Amino acid sequence: MITALLIAFSAHADAPEYLLGDLGVRLDLPSSTWHMSRWSDSDFRGKTHDNGMHLLAWSSTGQVPLTGPADAWGSTFLAKVEEMSGKDGTVSAARAAKVGDRDVVFVDAGFLFGDGGKGAMVGAVVPIADAMFYVLIAGPGSRASGLSSARDRVVADLEVRRPPKAVAFGTALEGAGATTQLPPEWRVPLESELEAVVTRASAVGIESIEACASAIRPLAGSEPQVMLTCPGRTRLGVVDDVSWEGVAAEVHRATFGPVPVPPPMKLTLKDRLGFGFAPPFPGVTARLGVVPAKDGVTRTWVVGAENDTSLDGTLTTMMAATTWSGSHPVTSQETVSYYLTYRKTSPMVLLPALFLVGLVVAAGALAVWVATRKPAPRSDLD
Repeated sequence: MITALLIAFSAHADAPEYLLGDLGVRLDLPSSTWHMSRWSDSDFRGKTHDNGMHLLAWSSTGQVPLTGPADAWGSTFLAKVEEMSGKDGTVSAARAAKVGDRDVVFVDAGFLFGDGGKGAMVGAVVPIADAMFYVLIAGPGSRASGLSSARDRVVADLEVRRPPKAVAFGTALEGAGATTQLPPEWRVPLESELEAVVTRASAVGIESIEACASAIRPLAGSEPQVMLTCPGRTRLGVVDDVSWEGVAAEVHRATFGPVPVPPPMKLTLKDRLGFGFAPPFPGVTARLGVVPAKDGVTRTWVVGAENDTSLDGTLTTMMAATTWSGSHPVTSQETVSYYLTYRKTSPMVLLPALFLVGLVVAAGALAVWVATRKPAPRSDLD
C-alpha cells in the first residue's frame, strides 16, 4: 500500500501542472523531460533538458470549426517557426483526429534552421471557449518521431477546463430592417469575437456597429470574414430597370462622395433592385450591397482579408437570401420627378403635356380671334 502511494506521488511530482488561467487550459509536462522557460496565464514556452525539443503553447481569439481542410492550419504554425528563426517551412501532413471526445487537428512540417540544418515541427489545434489553443513542438529533423510522440502525450494529457461554447451556423440574422438566412459557414459572433467585427467595420469606415446586425465566417489560419447590415436614411425614390442607372449615380454620391469606385452591378432581388459595389480599401477586401428599404436603405457589407475574391459570390448569396421589412417609401413629388426624368414618353407625362399644349393653343387661338375680329357697327342713337 505504501509502495503504491509512493509510486503515485512520484508520478504526480514528475508531471507539473502549468495552468494557463486566462484560457482555462492546463498543461501536464514531465519534469524529468521538460524545463519551463516562460509561463503566463495565456501562453507557455518550454524545452527538454537536452535542448533538443522546444514547446510553445498559445491561443488565438475566436472559435473556428475543425471541419474544413486541415492543411489550412499550416500557416499558423509556419508563422511561429519563423518567429523561432526557422525558414523555408513546408507542411508535410495535416489531419483531423479525435483524442478521447475532443476534436483536434494535427499538423506536421519541415523547415530549415538558420545554419541550414533540417528541422521538424509538429503541432496540434484544440478548440476551447472563445478561442483556439495551439501546441507546437520543434526540433532537429532526426528527432521527428520523438516530436510526434511528445505532441501526442501533451495533447492526451491536456486538461481543458473551459470547453468551446455552443454555436449555431446557418441561422436567420435579423436587424436593420432586414432578415438574412445565413449560409452554412456563417453564424452570429460570440461576444469575444466582436473585436474582430469592429476591426473589419473600421477598415471600411463604419465608426459604430451598434445599429448594425453582424455575422462572421470563422476561418482557419486567418481573421474571419465579417458581414454587417446597417440602416441608412438615404431616399432613392422609384428604383426600377428604367431608373436604376441614374439612381446608381445618386447612391455612389451618397455613399462614397467623390471617391472613385468601379461601377456597381445590378442586384436583381425577389421584390426590388439593389446596387452591388466593390469599393477599394487598404488592407481588406470589401463588397457592399445597397438596397431600398422601408426607412431608407440597408447597406450590407461583407469584409475579408486582402485579395479575397470569394466575397463577390458571398455578397450575391447574402442579398438573395435577404428579405426586407417593407417597401421603399416614395412621395408623390418623387413619383413626378421619376416620370419627368426617366419616362418622358409615358402616357402619364404625354397626356398632361398634350393637355397643356392644347390649352396653350386654344388660348392662342382665342387671343388671335379677339385681336382680329371686326367690331360690330354702332347704331345711331340720334
